[in-house]
Amino acid sequence: MNAVNLLLEDSREQRTYRTSSVYRRWLRDYQSSFEEAFPDQDWQDSMRLLSEDEPGKYNPLDGPTYDISVKHMVRWGCGDASILEKRWNIVLPEWFLLFYSKVETAVLTWRNMFYLLHPQSIILVEEEHRDWHDNKSAAVRLIRFAEVWGAGDYLALRQSTKDQKWRVMYVSHEESTAYFQDAQMDGGEDDEDLDAWMRRMIETDGYPALKGNEEFEKPLLRRIG
Repeated sequence: MNAVNLLLEDSREQRTYRTSSVYRRWLRDYQSSFEEAFPDQDWQDSMRLLSEDEPGKYNPLDGPTYDISVKHMVRWGCGDASILEKRWNIVLPEWFLLFYSKVETAVLTWRNMFYLLHPQSIILVEEEHRDWHDNKSAAVRLIRFAEVWGAGDYLALRQSTKDQKWRVMYVSHEESTAYFQDAQMDGGEDDEDLDAWMRRMIETDGYPALKGNEEFEKPLLRRIG
């Protein structure tokens, strides 16, 4: 199955987690923005606080431990990622164009949370990062398309300098666009495409966000239902 079909199936599931992280703060903000942007759709099931307990019972990073019920927020419709091709005079992979022909934007809520940007927002975010690091004139071989909650990091499309294929890469906010576009980054822990990334996230309940990073990325949420 491709990423669209995988997401369609997974978006029907309601999950319950226990945590004391700032997860609910991020999700509450996303929920509010979706309610404002898309008032024709009901987003109440995307987050429900079920209980709150004594501080410090599990990963005490945000005060009280709490149980939270979550469900993906998906705005179905044509996001039209071809505007990225026109903006930067590039050719994107069919799997990315297909995904955004069915999905405008989404917040995916597993043990990690990912905000898949609308194509218009992708342009703003990518050009903003290039401005910060003075990479405005660099060829576009890296495109940040999804926020990773809590870290300031992103998921990005990255075009290999060797085989010219676009893959899905986790990129840190600490490094510049030029750093990730460099040939030294070829052959890293990338997902072959969005289908492979979506499949991995569903199979692992969204953890770790960075492929192969279990040793350093400690899970802040525990699945309880």
